[in-house]
Parts: sequence; C-alpha cells; structure tokens
Amino acid sequence: MRMVRSTVRMLGGAGVVLFVSAGTFVYWQAWWFLFLNGLSSTVINLYLLRNDPALLHRRLAAEEQGETQPVHKLFMLLLLVLGVAQLVVTGLDHRRGWSEVSLVVLSAASFVFMVGAAVIFWVLRTNSHASSIITVEEHQPVISHGPYRWVRHPMYTGFLLMFATLPLVCGSYRGEAFFLPQLVLFIV
Repeated sequence: MRMVRSTVRMLGGAGVVLFVSAGTFVYWQAWWFLFLNGLSSTVINLYLLRNDPALLHRRLAAEEQGETQPVHKLFMLLLLVLGVAQLVVTGLDHRRGWSEVSLVVLSAASFVFMVGAAVIFWVLRTNSHASSIITVEEHQPVISHGPYRWVRHPMYTGFLLMFATLPLVCGSYRGEAFFLPQLVLFIV
C-alpha cells in the first residue's frame, strides 16, 4: 500500500500542477508523460517488491521521513521548487500555445525519458543500498560495476535524463529553461 500511495502521490501531484497550469484536461502530452512515469515507477517498484523488498522498504521509508542533513534538505527543496516550476511553465506553454513540439521530437524525448528510467532501474538492480536518502550504512560496499563503472552517481544521470526530456514529452520547449538550474544543482 505504501508503494501505491507513493506512486499515486507522485503522479497526482505532477498531474495537478500540469493540468491546473494548462487550464485543461485535454492535454494528451501530459497524459502521455504521466503514463510513461507511472509505467516506469510501477515496473521498478514491482521488481523491487519481488526481488529486493528490503531496498523498496528503505526507499519508501526514506521518502516518508525525508532528508536529515541540512544540505540534503536544501538540495531536495530546491529540486522540488525547480521541478514544480518546470511543470507549471510546461503547462502554461500548452495553455498559451508557445511551443509546437513535433511528434518526432516528442517521440525521441519519450525514448530518452525511458532510458533515464532504465538507468535508474539498472542502478537499483546493481546497488541494494541505493536509498532515497543520502546515507552510508554499516558494511555498505563500494559499487564499481554495472552503471557505476562509468559514473559515480548513475542514478543522478538517470534523473537528469528524465528532467531534460520531461518538458519535451509534454510538448514544451519553454519548460527546458529549468534543466540548466537542475543540472547545476546536481553538480553542486
């Protein structure tokens, strides 16, 4: 039930922001984004439920408790503000008709969005300590295989791919303005 609540809360929040800022439910690109996001979240969560329930439990518990370190709290707050702003501008873009994203661009963005989700899935399959909260647990090994072979924080890479393509999946070029601040935030 916690898994379902978490997914519904995430999708519901994104949907409310998108549809309210767009001023309509007649916004197929937003529905498409919610479908892709819901599909990837459900696949990952069902995999963890079956194959690594301890990791799923830690990720859900961490989500409910939140960060403990002030710098991590600030990171999550800024990420939330940028994410909501990105969704608002994306919805307003639909309402005002500022962008005309072609189906080719939208399809390519959808593919890259799902690649980002696949990277996150790969991280969770590779690292059973990949918590939602930044912590180091006793006897936690340093992972150097799988996606960690190429980048130290591959889950961030997956999220950045998703953040970079989210506005395009929703039919907006203007929402892309928030990717650079998101990227800088992750780098810092």
